Amino acid sequence: MQADIRRVGEILANSEDVLILTHKNPDGDCLGTGAALCRYLLSLGKRATVVNADPIPSKFDYLFEGLPQETFEPKCIISVDVADPKLLGSLEDLADRVDLCIDHHISNTLYAKETHLCPDDGAAALSLYRIFRELGAAIDAPMADALYTGLSTDTGCFRYSNANAECYRAAADLIELGADNARINVKMFETKPLAQFQVLSDAFAVVAPKVLLVNDAATLSPAQIRALRARYGRDGRAIVWVGTPGLHSGAALDEVADAFGLGIAVDDRHVPIRAAKGS
Repeated sequence: MQADIRRVGEILANSEDVLILTHKNPDGDCLGTGAALCRYLLSLGKRATVVNADPIPSKFDYLFEGLPQETFEPKCIISVDVADPKLLGSLEDLADRVDLCIDHHISNTLYAKETHLCPDDGAAALSLYRIFRELGAAIDAPMADALYTGLSTDTGCFRYSNANAECYRAAADLIELGADNARINVKMFETKPLAQFQVLSDAFAVVAPKVLLVNDAATLSPAQIRALRARYGRDGRAIVWVGTPGLHSGAALDEVADAFGLGIAVDDRHVPIRAAKGS
């Protein structure tokens, strides 16, 4: 069922003990939207927390400063920026209990009991911003930071075609409300944790010679994969992209289906290094 903003306001006002779900391999939009919603619910005197199936990259730590990390049995579950239950990862078993989904993906499977879907929005953060504005919610600086993060990351720092005029107007309003746009943009787009460079270095050291010579896959043992995961930590999941003349490449250590993979993409070819769990 499609929920309009009035209905969303009713759900939020009547909710208690709210669990906010975000998608696996979290990005700035799901985390920013989730953090902003959590802060709003806390301001209403509700108990709320944001959860994710995967470790949250350290560059997003500022979104959760001051937010309680509580464990409780939820009475209301809300998902943000999650188009399909499969995107919940290990939390997928909660999908049939989701009371409200706030999303902007036209591919949304309508798994929630009620869905506020805005497929023309460049980010879920824009959908939540509009909800807050129409409900007359007070947006403080941390909420503005969170919403701006979602807007900026899902529009590629406003470079993608989904960055429409409403995105720019919302961003301007959020800056006036206290969003530190300069700091956020540098953190999101110009700063990389060391682990990401380690991923890129390791991927090219192991895979690149095979890619460039025979376009074949390489294999690592499960023990080697575990060692790499320990080496990279929670920041090793993010993809690192580099561009050189004639070569557009990236690397990531990630969990795919029943395997851990470290791989690179050269031009339009993706060459994985993969080791199945427990093999």
